[in-house]
Amino acid sequence: MEKNKIMLSENAIKDFKKIWQEEIGQEISNELMLEMALNLLRQTDNVYKPIKVAWLNEIEKQDALEKSNSP
Repeated sequence: MEKNKIMLSENAIKDFKKIWQEEIGQEISNELMLEMALNLLRQTDNVYKPIKVAWLNEIEKQDALEKSNSP
């Protein structure tokens, strides 16, 4: 996710600022809000990677094999 390709709607900006106010108890500037929101989106993008179906199938096979071999 590249910084210059991320766009936030006015509603997203408004919601983020509202949540920030409720959680942190301070108002946030638009500049800082944008920086924090983009950081959050980048972190989410880095952490959340969908698992390949082939990997999921292999894990399910291994789990089934382990269950069948359990006493």
